[in-house]
Amino acid sequence: MRIMLFLLALTTALLQMTGYAPAPTGRHARTGRGPSATDEASTAETMPPATQSKRPRPYAPEREPEPASEPRIPDRDAFYELAELSRHASRWHFTYDRSASKAPYTATNCVEPRVSVAASSVQGLEHVLDDIRLPNPVRRYYRLAHQHRPTADQERADLDLLARAAR
Repeated sequence: MRIMLFLLALTTALLQMTGYAPAPTGRHARTGRGPSATDEASTAETMPPATQSKRPRPYAPEREPEPASEPRIPDRDAFYELAELSRHASRWHFTYDRSASKAPYTATNCVEPRVSVAASSVQGLEHVLDDIRLPNPVRRYYRLAHQHRPTADQERADLDLLARAAR
């Protein structure tokens, strides 16, 4: 690796000492000479300095700033906390409808989409959701286990009798 670096440095030094330069390419190929520092300096002196205009985009009409309108969702922070951070967030889908003047805050159950609740305030919606108890879809077996408990107890007793008789 050191030899390669040494050879590269030596080749570069020899090319500079002999004055050899590669043939120009691109727009300088026709003239046969490359750009010089004096050409770039002379064009920079002849160019006028750039000026800053008053309006950078004269084609765009000037607009007056619009007055601050009412927020899209009143009490937005409380609505966000209810929709994203509360214990109801995993079971309910929350929306805000500005056109509904009496009850703009709506919650729709994720498991039973036919169940929807609407309220006029975020706090009212939260209180209603606290009172609603919908079945949890994850533990449907729990309800079935309680319904068939007497049958299961009878089967266990029969199996115990058979096991004792086999001894």
